[in-house]
Amino acid sequence: LTVTNIDKVAPATPGITNPTNGNWTNRDFSLTVTSSDSQSGISYYQYSYDQANWTTYANSASNRFVTTPFVVERNQLAYIRCVDKVGNISGVSSTYIRLDKTGPAKVTVDMHGYANGSWTNQDIRRTLNSTDSASGIAYFEWGYDTNAVAGRCETDVTYSGEDTNGTYYYRAVDNVGNVGPWSDAYTRRIDKTAPSKTTVNLNGYASGSWTTGNVTQSFSATDSGSGVARYQYSHDGVNAISDVSNPWVIDWDSPDNGWNFYIRAIDNVGNVGAWSDVYTVRRHTHVYACYHHHTGSSGSGCYRGENKHWHSGSSSSGGGCYGGINEHSHVDSCYIRSSSYSVKSSGGSDPWKGKRPSTKPSYTTPARWCVVPYLVSCRRVWRYSHSKDCGRRKPDR
Repeated sequence: LTVTNIDKVAPATPGITNPTNGNWTNRDFSLTVTSSDSQSGISYYQYSYDQANWTTYANSASNRFVTTPFVVERNQLAYIRCVDKVGNISGVSSTYIRLDKTGPAKVTVDMHGYANGSWTNQDIRRTLNSTDSASGIAYFEWGYDTNAVAGRCETDVTYSGEDTNGTYYYRAVDNVGNVGPWSDAYTRRIDKTAPSKTTVNLNGYASGSWTTGNVTQSFSATDSGSGVARYQYSHDGVNAISDVSNPWVIDWDSPDNGWNFYIRAIDNVGNVGAWSDVYTVRRHTHVYACYHHHTGSSGSGCYRGENKHWHSGSSSSGGGCYGGINEHSHVDSCYIRSSSYSVKSSGGSDPWKGKRPSTKPSYTTPARWCVVPYLVSCRRVWRYSHSKDCGRRKPDR
């Protein structure tokens, strides 16, 4: 007697235990699969990623089976089924296999027009960019170097405060903890503070005094950010502002009342410092002398019968404007010797009538003057009531 057992019942649909619950991980893992078949028994398990092509797990004839570990990066839905010993096929179960072992791409930093490492007095916006083809980017980290993490940072930030800390590095971390490489160095420098008030060194010259020499001015200001780039001057601290070298040498004549100067510093991003205290420069190289005028051949003579006779003490003594003062009461001529021309004014005891001539007076004799080599300068006064105002003195206005 032959007894034939007939099994038309499929095994139970497998149960799957996935230690990741279908989430991303960067660690190898295995699945535990269970099923049962009350008649012929389980023969093997199969898996597929498309439910069309199935692969049999070897040595899987058991109600409980542990798969070989997943070690290769994958992001797929895995399907598993069970087959009994007579070929009945169970239902299909599924679970996600998500394995990510690769860190994000190297971070690039979009500075939105700011030149990396340059100084600015404007806000700086920076945006971090990276990619991760598996679990995705979770967050960014930053550091002052590539040896240690200083903290986490936002993807897009605008910096408005001053920043002189120097160099920063960034890297991305994905959702399973894989770390990308550090970015290149990025440096932001924000300077919104103006330079200090400028101090002026006149190098021995006394502000407001008259001089015939050059006046050298040296300027000093500090700037803890971008640094002092240049200096500017103004005569009133408001208008006619121009750049000026440092040091600055004044080697030209000033007006009669001199020049007032204010100096200020400007840093490398355009922040403007406060004006210095005012100072005054008075400089003149003209030589002034009073002459007693004779015509014809009297006196020592000079040119074409013209005699410029110096007086000092009496009408007949000579030397004037050097060894003493001229007491002669009938001075009828006065001349100014300058670097470019000579001026004559005639008439009585006050030849200029108390005023400086506005134009060069006419003179018929060719303007070729006797030069007194030891005459350095006479007192600079516009009124000459007598030639006693002329003497070897520094200019006084």
